[in-house]
Amino acid sequence: SDVIKNKSKNGNFYYVHTIISPLVDHEDNITAYLSIRQDITKSVQQESDLVKALSILNETGSIAKVGGWELNANSGILTWTDETFRILDVEQKTGQHPMLSVGLSLFTPRCQPIIENALNRALEFGEPYSLELEAMTAKGKVFWALTTGKANYENGIIVSISGTIQNIDARKCAEIK
Repeated sequence: SDVIKNKSKNGNFYYVHTIISPLVDHEDNITAYLSIRQDITKSVQQESDLVKALSILNETGSIAKVGGWELNANSGILTWTDETFRILDVEQKTGQHPMLSVGLSLFTPRCQPIIENALNRALEFGEPYSLELEAMTAKGKVFWALTTGKANYENGIIVSISGTIQNIDARKCAEIK
């Protein structure tokens, strides 16, 4: 089973998922091949579009210095954009997602109960939040962060919380002074 890129008579490319099996006679000699093909051009294009959109999203987040995240309500698994990893100075490993406990540990002890309460209220009641809190990079550097969160629903049930994180340390320190 393979994906094959073909060229049509008009010069356009199309993709087919192809399974090729030999047909044999009673002496196990190959007499023909049977090919089953399914046009998957639309799927390949959609995947390409998604990869491009994700690339644009990551680039935009990097320029704006705003990270994005999503928390799966059932598993507690976090998905972070590239900028979130940069802001929190966490090593990004392919195929690995941080757990909620890791995300919460990246706020100072004084601010952890505040973010935990906001997340719990978002998960239980769908209450959105926008908070300015002291966060910590994975290497222990403390900074002010603006973090937001909102509930996402499927069939009336909260399935995830998504939001943003932004390093606002320069602005917040100027306000405090």
